[in-house]
Amino acid sequence: AGGIPEIVDDGVTGLLFEPGDASELAEKTRYLWKRPGLCSQMGHAGRAKALEQYGSDVHYERLMVIYDKARASARARATELSAPGRKTRDV
Repeated sequence: AGGIPEIVDDGVTGLLFEPGDASELAEKTRYLWKRPGLCSQMGHAGRAKALEQYGSDVHYERLMVIYDKARASARARATELSAPGRKTRDV
């Protein structure tokens, strides 16, 4: 759908339309042109969603989770490699 349906909540943060359907896009544009209050409401809702789901704080927290998992995995691998009696093979 036109407008990235994973990000746009149809009727809440924007309006979706079929990609390549110029007449549907024009129809939705006219619809919003006649409803400036709705445009403003959707704009505010879109900004709130963007800050909530894609803001720098959220990005930082998600990145820290990834780093923590990578560090734990690296520690586990290092422990496994340094275990006494570990058999190695020549390559």
